[in-house]
Amino acid sequence: MPYDGDTSRGAFFPIRHGTTVASILVREAPDAAIIPYRHPRPGVSRLAEIVARADAAGARILAVPLGSAEHSDWAAFAKALKEHDLLAIVAAGNEGRDITHHPVYPTALAHENIVAVTSADAFGRPAEGANWGWQHVDIMLPAENLEMLDFRGTQGVASGSSYAVLRLTAFAARVLAREPDLTPGELKARLFARAIAPPLEAEGRIAVGWIADPLAD
Repeated sequence: MPYDGDTSRGAFFPIRHGTTVASILVREAPDAAIIPYRHPRPGVSRLAEIVARADAAGARILAVPLGSAEHSDWAAFAKALKEHDLLAIVAAGNEGRDITHHPVYPTALAHENIVAVTSADAFGRPAEGANWGWQHVDIMLPAENLEMLDFRGTQGVASGSSYAVLRLTAFAARVLAREPDLTPGELKARLFARAIAPPLEAEGRIAVGWIADPLAD
């Protein structure tokens, strides 16, 4: 995914996100086939086209390491998910807030084919800066200071809910490799079955639970 430069914040300082998140998936699910799609910024509603194209190409899981605060951006995406057999794993965001009261989409969509994930520290608490929400954020898992590869082929580290998305996507891909006939709902249930109550999180900030080590499957 080399063509992942987001120039919305300046033509000379593009944000490069696709390669770094993809490098997590390649490492943790090396046998998975990746179908890259570029985020159609600023036309987020065009993500509905990506859902349809991904389904037609045989994709089973849609990793969505992005979001916005505008519900209207995601209405077409939600409608498309209802029409296609894909499980979307989406990012809770990194504004350090409770999205129960300050929604981030698509995480805050009430949709059976969505699993929302955020980044946790090593003790099962939402990482510093990571969003949470007992109604909408399903799972948290460690996604801080992960080794990654950037678009130049340079090693580095990265943190945040985007990387939690790819770690959970990799886990889901490995489950599907063993059980290829799972429906999106059955695959979602497999992910939820791995989550446990985090030992140091007593405030109920996550809907389902914590996966301490998504590689231990």
